[in-house]
Amino acid sequence: MTSEAPKLRDILELNYGFPLTSEDRIMGNFPVYGSNGITDYHNESKVKGPGIIIGRKGNPGTINWSDSDFFPIDTTFYVEMKNSSIPLFYAYLALKQMNLPWFAADSAVPGINRKTVLNLPFEFDVSEEHMYLNIKNGTTINNLIKNVEKKEKVIKEMVRALFRSWFIDFDPVKAKVEGKLPFGMDEETAALFPDSFENSENGELPKGWSWGTLLDISKIWTGGTPKTSESSYWGGDIPWVSGADLSSNDLFAFDSARKVTSLGVEKSSTKILPVGTVMITARGTVGATKITAVPMAMSQTSFGFKAKKGISDALVYLASQETIRQLHSFAYGAVFDTFTQSTIDITKIAIAPMEVLQAFGKIVDPLFETMKNSAKEIIELSSTRDALLPRLMSGELKVN
Repeated sequence: MTSEAPKLRDILELNYGFPLTSEDRIMGNFPVYGSNGITDYHNESKVKGPGIIIGRKGNPGTINWSDSDFFPIDTTFYVEMKNSSIPLFYAYLALKQMNLPWFAADSAVPGINRKTVLNLPFEFDVSEEHMYLNIKNGTTINNLIKNVEKKEKVIKEMVRALFRSWFIDFDPVKAKVEGKLPFGMDEETAALFPDSFENSENGELPKGWSWGTLLDISKIWTGGTPKTSESSYWGGDIPWVSGADLSSNDLFAFDSARKVTSLGVEKSSTKILPVGTVMITARGTVGATKITAVPMAMSQTSFGFKAKKGISDALVYLASQETIRQLHSFAYGAVFDTFTQSTIDITKIAIAPMEVLQAFGKIVDPLFETMKNSAKEIIELSSTRDALLPRLMSGELKVN
């Protein structure tokens, strides 16, 4: 980088994102970007893609790329190019190399100062051929990631729809009441459902079923924090999940920002959660959820829910999301800021006989395994992209 390098402010503009609360979101096809990347999907966009999104608060300095139109929320900046001679994707590559998290303010809620970032030098003096290779290879990998994300989204919507059909709308039972075979269901599975309803204090329920809570199908786990002043408790190889690690929209947790040692686990109230545990934040951003893809520990700001014997982890996840939805609805527009065992008790989910629960698991468990493999593939592709592009930019790696 030379002393004559232009400033970022000469190349691009950083625009503030837009407010969009969870309650105001309507499921759609446009990705909603927060400081951790895609956090949700909405039925409208604010910025035409492709585009660059930079984390402003929460996880400042993260750089994300969107091929499609998108909605950046108010914890982010989105980039608008001033210099039309510089391709947008090259600006993305250059920004990725600038280590923007280093410039985050040291405060309770770290943030990026817009003026400070715009005054940073911007290096872009590369040959046209070199720039083409950077863009071609980066776009190819991003397209692969995008395709995997689409597949994961479709599967997630399928399992949510199936859960609602069986355990909320009771579609198979309604079909049998009318003397029909439930749509898309074989006779063996259909035979597991009753052909009538019975009245209960919480409304009609399939005959032989009962009302319960998330705690009827899962065991609850609590977390803890090893003493931070004890260095022998930290820096090990056991992921230790905090609320911040759960804030992104990824369904599975493979890693965490901080790790602890076996001694740290032994000397604190945290525990090693088994694979398949549903972790839910109880403080801060209440209701953020991930499933453990590897054994890991967590802080006391979250609860873990592990399926009881014979019950699917996927079912526990879907039931947990219905529980959170009910708690949000009970808040009547207020901020839902408490998630405890007591609040779980006020929710109700339909508990079917074990043979129905197991039949559901046989259908959705392979789909969740596919989603977990897709999530792992995205991590590997992203890692490959981030390792490859700096070498392309520097000229170290040549592409024939």
